[in-house]
Amino acid sequence: MARRIAVYGGSFNPFANHHGGIIRWIVEKAGYPTVVVVPAASHALKPELPEFGHRYNMAMLGVNHLQRSQASDLLQGAEVWVSQVELNLLARNPGPVRTYEVLVELRKQFGEDAEINFAIGPDIPDELDKWHNVDKIEEEFGFLHVPIQAMRATKLREMIGQGLISWYRHVSLPVRRYIEQHGLYKEAA
Repeated sequence: MARRIAVYGGSFNPFANHHGGIIRWIVEKAGYPTVVVVPAASHALKPELPEFGHRYNMAMLGVNHLQRSQASDLLQGAEVWVSQVELNLLARNPGPVRTYEVLVELRKQFGEDAEINFAIGPDIPDELDKWHNVDKIEEEFGFLHVPIQAMRATKLREMIGQGLISWYRHVSLPVRRYIEQHGLYKEAA
């Protein structure tokens, strides 16, 4: 039986609680035993991303917190990890890293027999026409449609920049501490 893998990519700017909710849905409801979280190293549609290292570290903290929290019982048996695949691709070829390239690279890592699907939320289908090789992604990998409408990260960054403590409830404590320690998003106001 082929290994089923959901690839969950995004800016993770920052990694918020709703990202954890999406991971839980992928494991619990969609039944994927493996979820690969892929922070964007470069983004064709969002060229002004903060440093990859910060977003990668926040994703790691968020996933680790999710695995140690009460939700860990729900994730038991599932493998969830954060990948630097985009950073590795970017090091080999400067320029925006495309989703298709990421999926091809992950297929090399997991093997040709792996069933790899790319997870997208309800807001993504409207922008798929802007994606590179979207037909190949659909044909070779397929999309996993996640029916969870996530909070816009722009709103969260604005809350942080304005000094509103209400942003605390939208991220895990480790991610919150990381954001505060590194002074991230202060300019978002």
